[in-house]
Amino acid sequence: MNKNSLVIFFVFSLIANIGNVSMDACRAEEISPDISKEALQEKVDNILRQEVSVARRSIKDVFRLADIYAREGKDQKAMDLYKWGLGIDSWDLWGQLKYAELLRKNGDSVQASQKFNQVLAYAEDEKLADQAETLLGASPSQDGGKDPAVSNQSMEIVLVPIGDINKRLLAELRGELERKTGIRYSISGQSVDPGNVDRFYVDQILGEMIRQMKLQLPKSGVEGDRKGSGPRTRAGKIKFIQRFMIKHGAHPEDLFKFNGAIELLQAKGQYDASKLLSLLEARFKIPQNSPVMGYLGVTSEDIFNRRNNFLFSLSGDNHAVVSYFRMTSAFNKTPANRPRLLERTLKQAICSSCFLLGIPRCTSVGCVMAYTSGTVELDEKTTELCDTCKLQLRALLNYSKSEANA
Repeated sequence: MNKNSLVIFFVFSLIANIGNVSMDACRAEEISPDISKEALQEKVDNILRQEVSVARRSIKDVFRLADIYAREGKDQKAMDLYKWGLGIDSWDLWGQLKYAELLRKNGDSVQASQKFNQVLAYAEDEKLADQAETLLGASPSQDGGKDPAVSNQSMEIVLVPIGDINKRLLAELRGELERKTGIRYSISGQSVDPGNVDRFYVDQILGEMIRQMKLQLPKSGVEGDRKGSGPRTRAGKIKFIQRFMIKHGAHPEDLFKFNGAIELLQAKGQYDASKLLSLLEARFKIPQNSPVMGYLGVTSEDIFNRRNNFLFSLSGDNHAVVSYFRMTSAFNKTPANRPRLLERTLKQAICSSCFLLGIPRCTSVGCVMAYTSGTVELDEKTTELCDTCKLQLRALLNYSKSEANA
């Protein structure tokens, strides 16, 4: 790998792993200049002749051209492209939705309904799920599904939205928490504004890139990269990397990708979970003689604290925060799957709820109260408490019931 290739590799690997932008969000077609319909058509014609594994890398161009034909009223051309594209990437749920709309418009309501239902079942994007539900002819639902069986009415945990979150997911989470724990959960009508981010991805990424460049390329010849010196401001770091890329013959498109990716990251970052916890504690007090045992904040934002580069959750005495940011398909660069996202969030929310009730971390393999360091371990453990933790929860539920009846 030559010097320029190495720095380009740093750009995209670091963005993918540290920031709030997946590789998909940095793909060239989304941050490259507009392309004419004629040029796009030529590009798609070439894609259609390629092997499936190669064509899949550029599948978004096929859907883009299909979108153009659909807007122009050329339904059959659009449908042919949507069908071809979905034939090699069935997980493009926006493509599924648009194809289904055209199918229904052209008389195939059965297949259209099947696709609308598939989108509704798997979409993590709330707007996409709502649109699919509306097109099915039903009113958007946020009731969390079936009526849960709450075994203890005298204990309650309140879910608090933090920032802009998926309301459909939150409602489904409430229902699943009640079914799993037997505790009553409610959703607060008040949300918490997390305010401004506490640290920006772009600063983390630029600093790490320059550190790696110095380790790998100590004699790059770019001013300011020797003897530990170097740019200290964000603008200075960006110019430093740009000069390096230009010096080593970076292709203009690579430079454009770098600038576009950095621009995407300028306003994105992480929130300090300790500060969010303090916001919850200040806003939501535990009333005396109240069945409320705690407040559980739920956010789609990425969180960290002084000791951890990222967190799934953080708990205090009566308040906790859960983030599903790193559980999403967008972050993990996998196909959208809301049931999987719900299960991941549920595991962390059960864990945080038990902390609020005084049940400690568990050392049993597979117990939902066991520690997890990432999504792989999160997926490995179950949504169930081990026998020891179940006994502790059952004792708390029985004690609460007896106190309520006293």
